[in-house]
Amino acid sequence: DVINTAKTIINDQMLYVHGEYNPGKQGKEGIIFSSVISKIDIPTGLKPNLSLDPLSIMLISDTHIGSREFEEKLWDKMIAFLNGNLGNKNLRETAGKIKYIIINGDLVDGVGVYPNQQEDLIIGDIYKQYEKAASLISKIPNYIKIFYSSGNHEPVRNAIPRPAVPKKYCQALIDIGVKIVGNPCIIETNSVETLV
Repeated sequence: DVINTAKTIINDQMLYVHGEYNPGKQGKEGIIFSSVISKIDIPTGLKPNLSLDPLSIMLISDTHIGSREFEEKLWDKMIAFLNGNLGNKNLRETAGKIKYIIINGDLVDGVGVYPNQQEDLIIGDIYKQYEKAASLISKIPNYIKIFYSSGNHEPVRNAIPRPAVPKKYCQALIDIGVKIVGNPCIIETNSVETLV
């Protein structure tokens, strides 16, 4: 069974491997002698817990505010959509159903994340990047609850799990009601738990 399973593995597939690890010479040539290999998959037949109220959750990530790559015109278009100022009646109704926004990392571009990053920045100060982010997010309607999870460009450790962004950087977001969370985390929206 182990050999047959191993023959059907594809690149980047998640696996559960149980066996004995031999680190080899000086821990540089290790090998696992496996007795069990199982493919990790999403089980079928699960019934999700659904909200009693019809609503939607918007997921955004990698806006990189502070970078030349930040798409402010697209952000403004999203704000117009969320405020019901874009599109036909159906699009406006869709926007009205959005009650939560999850910002899933890299809200800001950060500082010193990669070599020569300063050449890509239009806002070179992390505190000012967060001030700009708060100014942009403040245009989202007040009835929408916003969760902000840290990514690899935030001023936190790069390894997962990542802690929530410290208040000293994002106090302006907290002041406008954004809930700052770590990565990963579980949030509850209308009695439904979601892994972020």
